[in-house]
Amino acid sequence: YTVVASPAHKAVALEAARKSLVLLKNNNVLPLSISNLTSVAVIGPNANVTDILLGNYAGNPTETISILQGIQSKLIGKSVIYAPGCADQWCTDTNLFNGAFDAAKAAQVIILVMGIRSCPYDSECWIGRAEIEGEQKDRVSLDFPGQQVNLINGISFASRGKPVILVLVNGGALTMPFIDSVDAILEAFYPGEQGGIAVADALFGDYNPGGRLSTTWVKSENDLPPYLSMDMKDRTYKYFMGTPLFPFGFGLSYTNFTYSDLTFNTNSIVPCQPILVRVSVKNTGSRTGDEVIQVYFSLIDRSVPTANVELVAFTRITLNPDQSETVTFNVTPDQMVLVDKTDTLVIEPGSVKVSVGGGQPGFTEVLTSSFTITGTSTPLSQCPN
Repeated sequence: YTVVASPAHKAVALEAARKSLVLLKNNNVLPLSISNLTSVAVIGPNANVTDILLGNYAGNPTETISILQGIQSKLIGKSVIYAPGCADQWCTDTNLFNGAFDAAKAAQVIILVMGIRSCPYDSECWIGRAEIEGEQKDRVSLDFPGQQVNLINGISFASRGKPVILVLVNGGALTMPFIDSVDAILEAFYPGEQGGIAVADALFGDYNPGGRLSTTWVKSENDLPPYLSMDMKDRTYKYFMGTPLFPFGFGLSYTNFTYSDLTFNTNSIVPCQPILVRVSVKNTGSRTGDEVIQVYFSLIDRSVPTANVELVAFTRITLNPDQSETVTFNVTPDQMVLVDKTDTLVIEPGSVKVSVGGGQPGFTEVLTSSFTITGTSTPLSQCPN
């Protein structure tokens, strides 16, 4: 442990937890100003636990900091009112609801810490739990477990218009019928041993979250195709035709970024030729922040149906206020392929629409342009390595 739990390694754990945070909603309530706070209620079954933060495949840290502990560390001398709301993550009854409602009524700001959990692979906590997720264990539903949604709605009602912030601890997507009842949502996933500090840093503005979702979050399970269907329609962000709760690549920030000057090194290439995509990004807000620049391609009018959009490149950069940076992406031929009618990976001639921005086109403001692939259809296997 002198090596594994060294200060340097703990710093890496904190950095990883911070960078994984995704800000999903913010009605201008985050970050919280400590100087303006007198009392905060921290409510929820995932607030004062530590094992859940580690997911189901982890070592044994010398110390794991809960989200409640992280918040308390920021609010020295302030009133932090804790109420679990549920006996555990399954939240099978409402016995502890009144205590949570009382905490919400007494506080200036309410922070809910909800979600699901995983278990160690060989743990008995898997048994009989359809809400568990993890290695070799899928959930049967995208809903919150038990009475958690009722608790969230009840807290929103009891808060009487005070800010309600939801922190999620989970691995996979969740549906949110209550989304209009909360003012901000911070996705923490399973953030590890330093997760409590990372979440608190983001809530109180010591860190500006800049993560992005790696999956599409649907509004309802009815938006998904039948599980046994092999049709790609509505599967993954590439083919999803509906309106998601949160799209793939989504994430907010405490600052703003603007994009300009989308250019290519050439407007025409032949199969097997890469292309350079350049774009300038500027932080136009008042806080330092991370931006995840995403490049999407759409192959237009090919011989077979292709994805609506496909992420072909991305990078994460940190910009200070008023700072700009020009970023160049080298997009290689393997990012321009399709599977033709003979089941061969080929690069076909035609137009390629390029969208660049901080998220997926159609859901985020992006810059668009296009280039052309000329020549004849060429198997990827014939391209030089």
